[in-house]
Amino acid sequence: VRADLNKLKPHAANDRLKTWRLLCEFAHGHNWTKRVATDGIRRGKLPKSDGHTPWSADDIEWYRAKWPIGTVQRLAMELLYWTAARTIDAVNLSPAMVGSDGILTFTQAKTGGKAYVPWTNALPDWAGHMEDDRNMLFACIQPGRFTYLETAGKKVRSRDGLSNLISAAARPGISAHGLRKSRLTAIAEAGGSANAIMSWGGHKSLSEAEEYVKTADRKSVLLRTEQKRKTANMAGQSANTQRR
Repeated sequence: VRADLNKLKPHAANDRLKTWRLLCEFAHGHNWTKRVATDGIRRGKLPKSDGHTPWSADDIEWYRAKWPIGTVQRLAMELLYWTAARTIDAVNLSPAMVGSDGILTFTQAKTGGKAYVPWTNALPDWAGHMEDDRNMLFACIQPGRFTYLETAGKKVRSRDGLSNLISAAARPGISAHGLRKSRLTAIAEAGGSANAIMSWGGHKSLSEAEEYVKTADRKSVLLRTEQKRKTANMAGQSANTQRR
């Protein structure tokens, strides 16, 4: 088992270990082996990272150009991008989850937290520029579906199937979960509060939502500095022109 795992990269090795454990426990349970061969073998340490890479504006533009409205690839991307839902939740989103207040509400499978996504209601002032994204999603949604992403056979799409669909259709190195991070980042950069991120993203605590706000604040300081420099240069150029 160790020899097999040592051939793989850390993430792949940990996934393979799950399979080995099932096989070894099955063998031991049927008295084919004297002990569970994976006992004492621990998951390998994973390299530190910032997690899934958020999609950039260029990534989204490229994807939209490649997959036109009417394709399942486009619908899947727009739904994940607008709702910031994880794939495990996105496959179950349906019109029945939209309340009379125009909010799409669902309970997240991972955390049990409630997510509240603006659907047909008026957007907050800070999110007004996001209306185009919502309209893009609505243009992709097909009427008469029980769930928005159901298959051609009217079955609920699987979580892994949705993840694989996006990964195969997108640029290399980005994933379905990156769309969630892109939406939450967009909310923070637009001036949405940590509470707004918490509500839209369905976080159970403010700490994770606050990280998006802190990152947006740090970036805005640099952007404001650059803007001030440009404004000062323009003012100086105008003054020089008037003196001439």
